[in-house]
Amino acid sequence: MAAHRHVDAICICVTLLTLLVTLLFMHGEKFGLQPYVDPDAEEYVGTEHFTVNDQRGDWNSKSATRIELLGDHARVRGGGAYAVDGNVFINSAGRYVLTGTLENGSITVDTNKKAKVWILLAGADIRCDHDACIRVEQVAKLFLTLEEGTENRLYCAGISELALAEGVDGAIFSRDNLTINGGGCLTVSADQEHGIAGNDLLKFTGGEISVSAPGDALHVSDGVYLMNAALRLAAGDDGISVNEKDGGFYMESGSLQIEAEDKGIRVNGKAELLGGEVEILAGGDRIEEFAVSYSA
Repeated sequence: MAAHRHVDAICICVTLLTLLVTLLFMHGEKFGLQPYVDPDAEEYVGTEHFTVNDQRGDWNSKSATRIELLGDHARVRGGGAYAVDGNVFINSAGRYVLTGTLENGSITVDTNKKAKVWILLAGADIRCDHDACIRVEQVAKLFLTLEEGTENRLYCAGISELALAEGVDGAIFSRDNLTINGGGCLTVSADQEHGIAGNDLLKFTGGEISVSAPGDALHVSDGVYLMNAALRLAAGDDGISVNEKDGGFYMESGSLQIEAEDKGIRVNGKAELLGGEVEILAGGDRIEEFAVSYSA
């Protein structure tokens, strides 16, 4: 009988605890509890196309892993990254700060599908003769932040046959979502293929970015979104090329200057220019898209 009484008491306690947790879950805000919301979740955005994290170009770097580029090699202080033969590999979610000069090497980000990675370029100068300067193989999203007041340079002098066979075709190459933000400057130049290339979304929400390439300056699959950033693009082919049928180009503020041998902006989906300053000098059409929504 005593054992049964103990079991009954435990059941009553579990039931009461369940009711309490349910009550707090449903009415927690009335008791001063604030629910956690991922600031980069698709349903939680600062604007229609940009999450809070997309626009956050001043994140705290005090606890970030430090990656110091030292000419022909690099030194890593902290977890989540390592350096081998003049190349740097980031394999964990987290925050990283890059400084210094890399004479012939690349930064590769290869984590898991749910990981978010923040990289702060704080006076980084990277040249690579055989691969993308920054290569993103797998990540949920990469935030490439330009530290206020810094000059950063990425120069791709060539891409090896092996890298081309693996689909790499830009000085910055990303298979997943990439956002460039912050208040610094970034110069991206390529002697082969494209400037910034990607298989997913490419967003700009801050900084002064110059991109030049013999192919397209920006070459992506899903879309290019722009706000508050200043872009200067020089291309031997298209200034901006968005290739998926439902892909799009969207600009709500900032500035965009394009000099292109072929199209200024080529989009298979819809181009929306809602604000900002736009100047396009192109050998072909200034804007070519499948579904037109041009109001700038």
